[in-house]
Amino acid sequence: RDGLEAQLVTIWENALGVRPIGIRRNFFEIGGHSLIAVKLTHQIGQRLGKNLPVVTLFEAPTIEQLAVILRQDGWSSPWSSLVPIQSAGSKPPFFCVHGALGTVIRFRNLSRHLGAEQPFYALQPQGLDPSRPCHTRVEDMATHYLKEVRLIQPVGPYYFGGYSLGGLIALEMAQQLVAEGQEPAWVGLFDTFCPSVPESQRASKTAGLLWGWVTSGLLAFVRCTNEERRRHVSRIGRTVVQGLKRRLHGLRLPARLKTVSRACRQAAKMYVPRPYAGPMFLFRSRYKPLTQFRNPHVGWTEYALRGIEIREIDGDHDSVLLEPQVRLVAEELAACLQNARKEKHN
Repeated sequence: RDGLEAQLVTIWENALGVRPIGIRRNFFEIGGHSLIAVKLTHQIGQRLGKNLPVVTLFEAPTIEQLAVILRQDGWSSPWSSLVPIQSAGSKPPFFCVHGALGTVIRFRNLSRHLGAEQPFYALQPQGLDPSRPCHTRVEDMATHYLKEVRLIQPVGPYYFGGYSLGGLIALEMAQQLVAEGQEPAWVGLFDTFCPSVPESQRASKTAGLLWGWVTSGLLAFVRCTNEERRRHVSRIGRTVVQGLKRRLHGLRLPARLKTVSRACRQAAKMYVPRPYAGPMFLFRSRYKPLTQFRNPHVGWTEYALRGIEIREIDGDHDSVLLEPQVRLVAEELAACLQNARKEKHN
């Protein structure tokens, strides 16, 4: 209807690879996901000279709605690490922490499948705002996010979760609560691998794991059936391809996201988890990195003092929270949260 909407249509069509796109089409319903959202908002920011956070798409998921926001004189997006994806609902809120890329768009479908009665808040790194520095330690991220969480929920019980790196941060948030004398929080890990040794020891440890995996894997490969061999080779091939795709995506990221991602990965490398006395639940992808094939608990057994429940989800690390797998994750998560709430009342 005007020049702004025309510019937005062009940007959306190029980013999504869909033509034509009407101004009332919903970004998330026409194939939009986190990496496309990053690309789209970055291009809009460059074209219009405005800082447009990715989470603006939660508030304005259509071109028409986005144009209304961008037309406002002097508009700037209010910044917070706490992102309300679903603020209504009668149940205790669930707080979910970002992965190494920093964006929280991928949590939208998880929240939607949990239903209208489950409040859902995401936590994003403050470094996504160009005016704020990146945290480079998991402990500092956890402290900052706890301050944000308490603006919504001053006291527990708390229900935390995190995807990939976010699982480490969620666990550290729970540990800091325990250190303050509060009751342990429920922690859900979405395909989070445990960095069970310090960075200084990790290279030799990884080499040992790889050698053990190769020798035992070759022996098992010789003994298994042709069908089992085919599945094993297919799994390795898929893992390698996914790793290459992830690296290619990383090269195409905007500079700000590359900075955030580097900070997050640095934090993950330096973090050493401690044993946790609260309830832990792991949603694990079926297609795993090579060093995890023979480790059903992904390293968490010695840190989960009450034990850790595990659900294996079809798909790989990048797709466990995407359709259609996210439906199963939401069902399992809803059941876990319900059981955890019952235990609190008993």
